Amino acid sequence: MPIPLHPEWDALQAAEARLVEYYLDYATEQRRSFLALEEEWDNLNAGIETADRLGLQEQVIAFGDVLTEAWFARGRFTVARHNYPLVMRAALALEEQDPYIAASLNWGKACIDQGDYAEAEEHLQHGLQTSREVNDEYGIANALFLLGRVAVERSEYDAAQKYLTESQTIRERIGDRAGVAETLYMQARIKYRSFNYLDTEKFALQALEIQKSQRISQSYIVTLRLLAISASDKGDNNLAKEYIQRALKTSIETQDASEQAAAFYNASIIFRREQNLNSSLEYAERSLSFLNRMGDRKAKANVLNQISRIYADLNETASAIRYGQESLQLYKELKDRQGITIISLHLGDILETSGQRERACQLWSEALPFAASVKHPLATALEEKLEQNCSESNFQKPIALPP
Repeated sequence: MPIPLHPEWDALQAAEARLVEYYLDYATEQRRSFLALEEEWDNLNAGIETADRLGLQEQVIAFGDVLTEAWFARGRFTVARHNYPLVMRAALALEEQDPYIAASLNWGKACIDQGDYAEAEEHLQHGLQTSREVNDEYGIANALFLLGRVAVERSEYDAAQKYLTESQTIRERIGDRAGVAETLYMQARIKYRSFNYLDTEKFALQALEIQKSQRISQSYIVTLRLLAISASDKGDNNLAKEYIQRALKTSIETQDASEQAAAFYNASIIFRREQNLNSSLEYAERSLSFLNRMGDRKAKANVLNQISRIYADLNETASAIRYGQESLQLYKELKDRQGITIISLHLGDILETSGQRERACQLWSEALPFAASVKHPLATALEEKLEQNCSESNFQKPIALPP
C-alpha cells in the first residue's frame, strides 16, 4: 500500500513511513502464513504503532484486517487487545463503520479468550449498539453470538440461549452459513455442559457438515474437538481418538497454535481415561507450554485441573494439590462457577485422603453455593461429601450466592 509522503515530515518520519509500507505489504502477502508472521511480530507491532503515531489511519485499519486471523490463531490475544483500540480510533477518524464495528467485536473476542468476561461484555455491547444504529445485520449477529459465548462461559445458559437464538435467526436470514455453523457449535456446547451427549453430537455434526464445505478454519477444528471429547465421555475412545487426531492434524497444517493447545488438552483427557498416564501428562504439559505464552487463563485453568488429576492417579499427592490449587485460583479470578465446582470437589478429595479433612470440608463448603447457582450435577456430590465427612465444627456453613 503506497504511502504518500507528507511535505511536513522530516527525514526520520519519511523513513518510518516507508517501514510501515514495507511491513504492511509483508503482512498482506503472508497473512495466512502464521509462522512467517510470527518471525516478524515485533516489527509488525512497531509498524501498526508507527502508523498510528504518523496518523496513517488507512494503514492502521489494514494492519488490523490482515493480522486478525494470525493474532487469534497464534494466541496473541494481548497484542490484539492492545491494537484494536488503535484500529477503532483510525476507523472513527475516517468515519469507516465496518472496521470500527469489527475491531470492537474482535476486541471483545480477544478478552473472552483471556477469560476477561466483564471487559469482553463491555466491548461487545458497544459493538452491538453501534451495529444496531447503522442496521448492520452481520455485526448484530456477530455481537449476539459472542455475547452468547460469554454467557456460556459464565454458565448462564438461559441468557446464552436468548442471544444465540437471535443470532441464528439473523444469520440464516442473511445467508451467513459459516455463522450458522458457529452458532450450531455453541448450541452443542450448551448441550454438552448439560451432559446431553445425543444432542451434543446432533448439533456438532450439523455444524461440521457446513464447515467441511467451506475454507478450513478454526471453527472446524473446535467442532472436531467437541465431538472428540463427547465421544470419550460416552466411552467410545476409538471414535474420540479419530476426531482428536483430525483436529491435531488440521491445527498443525493451519499453523493454529491456539487450537493445537486445545487439542493437546483434549488428547490428554482421552488418554487419561485409558489409564495411559504418561501420554496423558505429556499432552497436558505440551498444552500448558502453549498456553503460558498466550495468556488464555480459562484454558490454562482447565489444563492445570487435568494435570492435578493425572498426578492424583500417579499417587503424587503434593503435585496434585499444587496444580489443583493453581487451577482453583484461576477459576476464582475468572469467577467461573462451574470450574470452581469441579476443581473443588477433586481437590477436596485429595486433601481428605491425605488426612487434611478440615481443609477439604472448607473447600467443599465454599464450592457448594457456586454449584447450586448454576444447577451443576456435582452439587449433590458436594452435599453428600459435607453430610458424610464434615461436622459443624469442621467448616463454615456455605452462604447462598445471589441468583
